[in-house]
Amino acid sequence: MPERRPLAFLAATDNESENKARLWRHGAFQKLFWAHVISLVGSGLSSVALALLAHQLVGASAAAVLGITLAIRIVVIVFFSPWAGQIAERCGARALMIGSNVLRARIVIGFFFAESVEAGGDIAR
Repeated sequence: MPERRPLAFLAATDNESENKARLWRHGAFQKLFWAHVISLVGSGLSSVALALLAHQLVGASAAAVLGITLAIRIVVIVFFSPWAGQIAERCGARALMIGSNVLRARIVIGFFFAESVEAGGDIAR
């Protein structure tokens, strides 16, 4: 069985524009590219939605709520990243990515139903 080289088609020429044209002809690259674009748009929209929701719910304290929320987001990434590879091997990377995006979409949809911020101190009104 021949060795698989995913980008072997790019090695045939040194012309950069010709390489880009060859790359765009591959369906797998197009699927990956557009899936990434959609994911980035979703991430951007969820960040904007979170900021607007924080402003609507707590007004002047929105910066504090948003800061706490984004700090929690970073802590989750830091603590769960070491196990992500193992989970992806067991469940399948594709299933894990789809499942996490569906979960994130459900959370963002839940923003529409939020009526108050439950927090200690004077952050919530």
